[in-house]
Amino acid sequence: MNKLFFTNGNPTTANILPFRPFNMCTLIAMVFISGSLVLCASEMKVKDSKELLDGIEQVNRHRANESLTEDQRAIALATIGWIDGFRDCALVWSFRDREHTPFHFPEKGTVTTEQFMLIIKKYLDDHPEELHNPALVIAIKALTVAFPPETETKRPSE
Repeated sequence: MNKLFFTNGNPTTANILPFRPFNMCTLIAMVFISGSLVLCASEMKVKDSKELLDGIEQVNRHRANESLTEDQRAIALATIGWIDGFRDCALVWSFRDREHTPFHFPEKGTVTTEQFMLIIKKYLDDHPEELHNPALVIAIKALTVAFPPETETKRPSE
Protein backbone atom coordinates (compact mmCIF):
# COMPACT_ATOMS: atom_id res chain seq x y z
CA MET A 1 0.00 0.00 0.00
CA ASN A 2 1.37 3.41 -0.90
CA LYS A 3 1.52 6.17 1.67
CA LEU A 4 1.17 9.87 1.11
CA PHE A 5 2.90 12.19 3.56
CA PHE A 6 1.51 15.49 4.77
CA THR A 7 3.89 17.73 6.68
CA ASN A 8 3.84 21.25 7.93
CA GLY A 9 7.44 21.69 6.85
CA ASN A 10 8.87 19.77 9.79
CA PRO A 11 9.60 16.11 9.00
CA THR A 12 9.22 15.17 12.66
CA THR A 13 5.54 16.12 12.59
CA ALA A 14 4.70 14.21 9.41
CA ASN A 15 1.24 12.70 9.38
CA ILE A 16 0.92 9.51 7.40
CA LEU A 17 -2.39 8.68 5.82
CA PRO A 18 -2.61 5.27 4.10
CA PHE A 19 -4.13 5.44 0.64
CA ARG A 20 -3.11 5.49 -2.98
CA PRO A 21 -1.72 8.89 -4.05
CA PHE A 22 -3.78 8.92 -7.25
CA ASN A 23 -6.98 8.72 -5.23
CA MET A 24 -5.86 11.56 -2.98
CA CYS A 25 -5.03 13.72 -5.99
CA THR A 26 -8.45 12.97 -7.42
CA LEU A 27 -10.11 13.87 -4.13
CA ILE A 28 -8.19 17.13 -3.87
CA ALA A 29 -9.14 18.04 -7.44
CA MET A 30 -12.78 17.23 -6.79
CA VAL A 31 -12.83 19.39 -3.63
CA PHE A 32 -11.36 22.37 -5.42
CA ILE A 33 -13.60 22.01 -8.46
CA SER A 34 -16.81 21.54 -6.47
CA GLY A 35 -16.09 24.48 -4.21
CA SER A 36 -14.54 26.80 -6.77
CA LEU A 37 -17.66 28.85 -7.47
CA VAL A 38 -18.30 29.52 -3.81
CA LEU A 39 -14.66 30.30 -3.09
CA CYS A 40 -14.32 32.60 -6.10
CA ALA A 41 -17.55 34.38 -5.32
CA SER A 42 -16.58 35.11 -1.75
CA GLU A 43 -12.84 35.58 -2.38
CA MET A 44 -12.25 33.63 0.83
CA LYS A 45 -10.28 30.41 1.09
CA VAL A 46 -10.16 27.66 3.67
CA LYS A 47 -6.48 26.78 3.96
CA ASP A 48 -5.69 25.68 7.46
CA SER A 49 -7.61 24.20 10.34
CA LYS A 50 -7.75 27.48 12.25
CA GLU A 51 -9.57 29.10 9.32
CA LEU A 52 -11.83 26.06 9.06
CA LEU A 53 -12.72 26.27 12.76
CA ASP A 54 -13.31 30.02 12.48
CA GLY A 55 -15.56 29.41 9.49
CA ILE A 56 -17.55 26.77 11.38
CA GLU A 57 -18.02 29.27 14.21
CA GLN A 58 -19.31 31.87 11.71
CA VAL A 59 -21.74 29.30 10.24
CA ASN A 60 -23.01 28.50 13.73
CA ARG A 61 -23.41 32.19 14.55
CA HIS A 62 -25.37 32.68 11.32
CA ARG A 63 -27.62 29.72 12.15
CA ALA A 64 -28.23 31.24 15.61
CA ASN A 65 -29.47 34.40 13.84
CA GLU A 66 -26.60 36.48 15.18
CA SER A 67 -25.63 39.56 13.22
CA LEU A 68 -22.60 39.00 10.99
CA THR A 69 -20.47 41.45 9.06
CA GLU A 70 -20.11 41.03 5.32
CA ASP A 71 -16.68 39.44 5.81
CA GLN A 72 -18.04 37.02 8.40
CA ARG A 73 -20.86 36.00 6.05
CA ALA A 74 -18.30 35.44 3.28
CA ILE A 75 -16.21 33.27 5.63
CA ALA A 76 -19.31 31.25 6.58
CA LEU A 77 -20.26 30.82 2.92
CA ALA A 78 -16.75 29.73 1.90
CA THR A 79 -16.57 27.30 4.82
CA ILE A 80 -19.91 25.64 4.19
CA GLY A 81 -19.02 25.39 0.49
CA TRP A 82 -15.67 23.78 1.31
CA ILE A 83 -17.20 21.35 3.80
CA ASP A 84 -20.04 20.44 1.45
CA GLY A 85 -17.66 19.92 -1.47
CA PHE A 86 -15.26 17.85 0.60
CA ARG A 87 -18.12 15.77 2.02
CA ASP A 88 -19.47 15.02 -1.45
CA CYS A 89 -16.05 14.02 -2.74
CA ALA A 90 -15.32 11.91 0.36
CA LEU A 91 -18.63 10.06 -0.05
CA VAL A 92 -17.81 9.24 -3.68
CA TRP A 93 -14.26 8.25 -2.77
CA SER A 94 -15.41 6.04 0.11
CA PHE A 95 -18.01 4.16 -1.91
CA ARG A 96 -16.02 3.89 -5.16
CA ASP A 97 -12.72 2.79 -3.62
CA ARG A 98 -13.68 1.51 -0.17
CA GLU A 99 -10.64 -0.75 0.05
CA HIS A 100 -8.21 2.18 -0.09
CA THR A 101 -9.96 4.95 1.83
CA PRO A 102 -8.86 5.66 5.40
CA PHE A 103 -12.51 6.03 6.46
CA HIS A 104 -15.67 4.07 5.71
CA PHE A 105 -19.03 5.79 5.73
CA PRO A 106 -21.97 3.63 6.74
CA GLU A 107 -23.16 1.72 3.68
CA LYS A 108 -26.76 2.76 4.24
CA GLY A 109 -27.54 6.40 4.56
CA THR A 110 -25.18 9.29 4.25
CA VAL A 111 -23.51 11.98 6.29
CA THR A 112 -25.07 15.41 5.99
CA THR A 113 -23.04 18.58 5.67
CA GLU A 114 -24.23 19.53 9.16
CA GLN A 115 -23.02 16.21 10.61
CA PHE A 116 -19.68 16.52 8.86
CA MET A 117 -19.25 20.04 10.19
CA LEU A 118 -19.93 18.74 13.73
CA ILE A 119 -17.42 15.89 13.22
CA ILE A 120 -14.70 18.35 12.17
CA LYS A 121 -15.49 20.72 15.06
CA LYS A 122 -15.40 17.88 17.60
CA TYR A 123 -12.08 16.63 16.22
CA LEU A 124 -10.54 20.10 16.45
CA ASP A 125 -11.99 20.66 19.94
CA ASP A 126 -10.42 17.34 21.02
CA HIS A 127 -7.11 18.05 19.22
CA PRO A 128 -6.31 21.80 19.45
CA GLU A 129 -2.63 20.99 18.92
CA GLU A 130 -3.48 20.26 15.28
CA LEU A 131 -4.86 23.69 14.40
CA HIS A 132 -1.71 24.41 12.37
CA ASN A 133 -2.42 21.53 9.96
CA PRO A 134 -4.04 22.01 6.56
CA ALA A 135 -7.84 21.80 6.57
CA LEU A 136 -7.73 18.84 4.17
CA VAL A 137 -5.60 16.79 6.58
CA ILE A 138 -7.90 17.57 9.50
CA ALA A 139 -11.02 16.70 7.50
CA ILE A 140 -9.56 13.29 6.60
CA LYS A 141 -8.41 12.65 10.16
CA ALA A 142 -11.82 13.64 11.56
CA LEU A 143 -13.58 11.26 9.16
CA THR A 144 -11.11 8.48 9.99
CA VAL A 145 -11.85 8.86 13.71
CA ALA A 146 -15.62 9.08 13.16
CA PHE A 147 -15.82 6.31 10.55
CA PRO A 148 -12.83 3.99 10.96
CA PRO A 149 -12.30 1.31 8.32
CA GLU A 150 -13.67 -2.10 9.17
CA THR A 151 -11.05 -4.39 10.61
CA GLU A 152 -10.30 -7.69 8.98
CA THR A 153 -12.08 -10.66 10.46
CA LYS A 154 -9.70 -12.49 12.73
CA ARG A 155 -9.15 -16.19 12.15
CA PRO A 156 -9.98 -18.48 15.04
CA SER A 157 -6.90 -19.70 16.88
CA GLU A 158 -5.76 -23.06 15.71
